[in-house]
Amino acid sequence: MLHEDSVVEIARAAEFYKVCSVLHEERGEHSLLLKCLLLDNTRKSRVFDFIAESSHKASLEHFIVQNIQHFVDVDGVKAGVTVQSYFPHVFTEALSSLPERAKFAFLQGGMEVGNLPTDSVTKYIQLCCQYEPDKVLSLVRSRNDFKITPVLESVRQYQLEEAEAMLLEKSGDFQGAFDILFRRLQGAIQSSGNIEAATESVVALGQAAGDKLNAQTTWLPLLQCLHRLESHETLKRILSCPNLNVNN
Repeated sequence: MLHEDSVVEIARAAEFYKVCSVLHEERGEHSLLLKCLLLDNTRKSRVFDFIAESSHKASLEHFIVQNIQHFVDVDGVKAGVTVQSYFPHVFTEALSSLPERAKFAFLQGGMEVGNLPTDSVTKYIQLCCQYEPDKVLSLVRSRNDFKITPVLESVRQYQLEEAEAMLLEKSGDFQGAFDILFRRLQGAIQSSGNIEAATESVVALGQAAGDKLNAQTTWLPLLQCLHRLESHETLKRILSCPNLNVNN
């Protein structure tokens, strides 16, 4: 009669993963059962449901961290959701072993769950600059749980000027932010681009900055530019701004 261990070895060698799974389940070898699911191409998509439903999550933690790339290969976003949902204390450790592209998908999942460490949120926004740049402006505008300096380096690297201006505004460099947005407005005028959107951005920044901007180097050039464009309604808005003082 074959010993049970021999049956497992034979089943594994023959890639009879369902047989292996039954034997591991009977023996309470939960991480080995999870390994069988990962190896079984017909059932590997079930690994995340298995983890979610398992009442033995603590015994799975080490295996998941050590084999995180395999879980990401199945579905990077679901891997991030799963780790952050059930093992948030090892999220950073799991993330650190992944290559950049895999980190992005894993972080997307973690962001869906929320409560990521500041460094992880920072890394996600940096990777967005490369892989999904259209998301970056809304992220830096709406969130404060990231480190400005490394994100600023990334938005400059990928030439995301609106996001750069927002970060400069958040860091208190209103003049730097204004210079970027005013330059974008001038570029839009020269290229017949989206002048209205560029105008709204620079005007909103100017109004948010208030008296922190030097009127001689900001408001006056903007007023002159808008006057040439005959943007009368926008001119009225600026001229009615209580912080406008061209004698500054």
